[in-house]
Amino acid sequence: MIRSKTVFIIGAGAGFDLGMPLGDQLSRIIGEKLNIKFKSGGYEQASGDFEIMDALRRVSGLEKVNVNEYITSGWGVAEGVGFSRSIDSYLNAHTGNEKVKTCAKLGIVKTILEAERHCAVYIDHRNSRLEFKDRAAVMISWLQSFMFLLQDRVQKQNDLSKIFENVKIINFNYDRCVEQFLWLALQKVFAIGAEQAADLVNTLPIIHPYGVVGCLNWQPGLRIGFGEEIHPHRLIDVALKIRTFNEQIEDEDALSNMAEWISDASRLVFLGFHFHDQNMELLRSKLPARGGLVNIYCTGVDRSDSDLHIIHSQISEMLSSRGGTHKICIERRWDCSGLFKEFGTAMAR
Repeated sequence: MIRSKTVFIIGAGAGFDLGMPLGDQLSRIIGEKLNIKFKSGGYEQASGDFEIMDALRRVSGLEKVNVNEYITSGWGVAEGVGFSRSIDSYLNAHTGNEKVKTCAKLGIVKTILEAERHCAVYIDHRNSRLEFKDRAAVMISWLQSFMFLLQDRVQKQNDLSKIFENVKIINFNYDRCVEQFLWLALQKVFAIGAEQAADLVNTLPIIHPYGVVGCLNWQPGLRIGFGEEIHPHRLIDVALKIRTFNEQIEDEDALSNMAEWISDASRLVFLGFHFHDQNMELLRSKLPARGGLVNIYCTGVDRSDSDLHIIHSQISEMLSSRGGTHKICIERRWDCSGLFKEFGTAMAR
């Protein structure tokens, strides 16, 4: 059990050791899916994603526009995204182009769902004994270290309902790897059923500022199984629910809760986070000033000295309104697993 109020802030880098794509790899896959071409004669699709093509036909039909306008926009993404830092950077450069945004969102959703299906925490429900797709990878990932902290000193018969006490998560990723992992890990650690595990995970305060590729089958909302292959019309439904980096978040409750969590925490843990200015602004603490000491742990793998200096300044600015003092621990040798190895004991206190 974690004894101090802790907010875990999760970025794209946190999915790396689970097999989730990030950065250049994610952009490349999305570009390949949107590079929709047809063979001579124009009837047989030669490249690009078939489900996305079907989805574009549906979207263009609803809007009463020629589907080629969407296909051309997809070509633009495929050609240009490789010259941008990320798919988010490309979309920011094309702010206001709704067709580009629609194509990109369809590409993001399809790519993330496929990545979930191939990642370490995927579960094949056709098997009578549920297990992660790559148990060995899960056991050496940061998620396993996270579970160690949660279960420490928690007894099934007395206080299992308190396992997420003092824990909150802000996850900037579209995937559901954290929720998927916790659902099965809780069953295995405490020998409980799937329904009880689902009820417990649903008590975990977690915000995805940019949305997710659907709710898991035991969560309320638009249910899309982890890594599920979905029909084109459902692909559209999910794509409409996610937000890209350059879109303003309009959920006032989520914005208020994030600011409150940051303001009230005594510990912040940044995992695979890239510290983009917009995301840091979303995390800005709010008045009234709370004061006190905030211990901050950050992954900094492969970051330069100048990057680390900037990150220090960004975090200080983010916390400026809450007052008090803060101590920042960040070094370029710490990935997510390394951060827990270095500070796991301190995080449990």
